[in-house]
Amino acid sequence: MMIDLADVRARVRTIDAPIVPGVAGFLSVSDWSSANDAIQNGDAIPPAAYVTLSAENPDPNRLSAGGRAQRVRSRVSVLFCLPAERADDERTDPIEVARGSIIANLIGYKPGGAVAGFDYAGYSLRAEGDGLVWGEVLFATSWDLRSNA
Repeated sequence: MMIDLADVRARVRTIDAPIVPGVAGFLSVSDWSSANDAIQNGDAIPPAAYVTLSAENPDPNRLSAGGRAQRVRSRVSVLFCLPAERADDERTDPIEVARGSIIANLIGYKPGGAVAGFDYAGYSLRAEGDGLVWGEVLFATSWDLRSNA
């Protein structure tokens, strides 16, 4: 069974930290297709989050005859965008609030299909422009691929 990304999206929707003033959590949480549209058309309404798989790497088949039994190591991406704001020493950095809230909410979380809870796998500032700043938090887990054929 594969990682249930709808399950991960539902978990991200539970974030209620004040990421930007006056907004608790993310206004929307969706998939890669929506992220691609937002990036291409510049029409994201921040704060927004997008959950997708960024990579999968299967281990070799463990069965000697017939069928398949493989552990698949997966990397789940939570891409997010926030409105770009001028620096102000009197307020909290929204990027750090978003990054920290995502990590705190998902670390150790075991989505449907996973054999283990999420491990933190990294963060990067992805882009700035068009009044938005984009960050990406990565998590690692695995799932078992099994087939009798």
